[in-house]
Amino acid sequence: MEYVNIEWNNITDVGIELLYSYLIGNTSPIGLNISGNEKITDNSASNLIDLATKTSLIDINVEYTSLSDEICQEILDHVKIPIIQREIPLILVESVKSASKIT
Repeated sequence: MEYVNIEWNNITDVGIELLYSYLIGNTSPIGLNISGNEKITDNSASNLIDLATKTSLIDINVEYTSLSDEICQEILDHVKIPIIQREIPLILVESVKSASKIT
């Protein structure tokens, strides 16, 4: 996945929560466009900041949302952090056994 474009789709804070669960831990450099979704508010700030710091997002477009200017700037500042300096959690799809214990 290279770019997630959900602009002008009536996405709400609940939609950001759902999106968060799919993108958190993503290690592929991608962009996210949530512009034009006026029902995205400062209530989504922590999820969006986490996405900017715990994924490989290289761009987040938050224009024409209801996020405050301060929150928008904070998101943009965080997404500028080089990916190599971010703490991206490892998300495992299935349980993994140690190779040393397999006989």
